[in-house]
Order: sequence, then C-alpha cells, then structure tokens
Amino acid sequence: MTRPLTALRETAQLVCRYLAGERTPFDGELYHADAGAILLFEPARAQVPIFVGAFGPRTIASVARWPTRSACRGYGRSTSSPTSSGAPSAPQ
Repeated sequence: MTRPLTALRETAQLVCRYLAGERTPFDGELYHADAGAILLFEPARAQVPIFVGAFGPRTIASVARWPTRSACRGYGRSTSSPTSSGAPSAPQ
C-alpha cells in the first residue's frame, strides 16, 4: 500500500461511520462506500475508543493528533460527520 497513513485514517473514519449507523456515501482517497453500506449486526455502542499500535514516527505523530478519548468522538446515530471532510478529527 502506498498511502498507509491515509488507509489508517480512512479505516478509522469508516469504523466510526458504521458504528454510528451513518448511511451516507463515503468517498475517501483509498476507500469508497455506498450510502447503503451498513454493519450486519447492531453495535453495542455507537462510539468506541480506537487503539492504534504504531512504530514509525509519522504514524505516531499522525495518530497523536486524533482526539484523545476516541477517534469516533462527534459521531452519533442522529448526526453526520463531525468535520466537513468526514474525518474523525484526524489530520488530512
């Protein structure tokens, strides 16, 4: 994969969106999802902490700028994405 930080950020975005029950299209740089993409089970919680194990300095610096309590903070079943880009407040 040529863009591991982008893949990590977009994966976190998609996890947050699916857990929150969001049904809007996702059009990231690497990943895309239709408006109908949903989880096949009911999540126990809409927000979960996301833990990332990282070794490289760029990954550590990038993830360190995510919200400290949860990368999914700001997502909820009745709200849309917390930022205009749909990012879980992660750096672009």
